[in-house]
Amino acid sequence: MKKNHHLHRQIHLCLIILLLLFCSSSQVFAAARVNVKNTRIKLSATKLTYNKKVQRPKVRVTYKGKVLKEKKNYIVKYSKGCKKVGTYTVQIIGKGTYTGTAKKQFVILPPKAR
Repeated sequence: MKKNHHLHRQIHLCLIILLLLFCSSSQVFAAARVNVKNTRIKLSATKLTYNKKVQRPKVRVTYKGKVLKEKKNYIVKYSKGCKKVGTYTVQIIGKGTYTGTAKKQFVILPPKAR
């Protein structure tokens, strides 16, 4: 009888430990979500010169030194056009463990007079 009671107690203790581990790990994963506004977003260029073509600077997003992957960690959307002289917006939308939206701007300047 004592052995059976002891075994039940060990099983009960193991279940409690597993439950605690599961709960604490799910809290860690929940806390791991990062808003893209808290990342470092860099455009390959912020000033471009008009050249009659659509121009979209490349986007590089990092978080704590880690380079994030487009389509896996974030999606990039550009303003319509990006061809004429003017100011345009790049929108970075978090994906997966990255949430929220951030925006960066770039300009297309008129060509220099010769």
